[in-house]
Amino acid sequence: MATSAVRLFVPDHPALPNTIRGRLEQRRAELIEQVGAGMACDWADYRLRTGVIRGLEQAISMSVAVEKELNRD
Repeated sequence: MATSAVRLFVPDHPALPNTIRGRLEQRRAELIEQVGAGMACDWADYRLRTGVIRGLEQAISMSVAVEKELNRD
């Protein structure tokens, strides 16, 4: 039986790390770890990293919303 594209976006699916959302979440976690470890060179670098984290959070939120819409059908 073929797996539908929608099934690949179920939160607990084993393919999650290979999905776009999974990769966004992984990158977000990496950046949070970097900021927490004090890897920012200066204030501008810190602001850039935290801004990217916020952008990733928005993208993840949007992808979750799309997944919910697709799963309703």
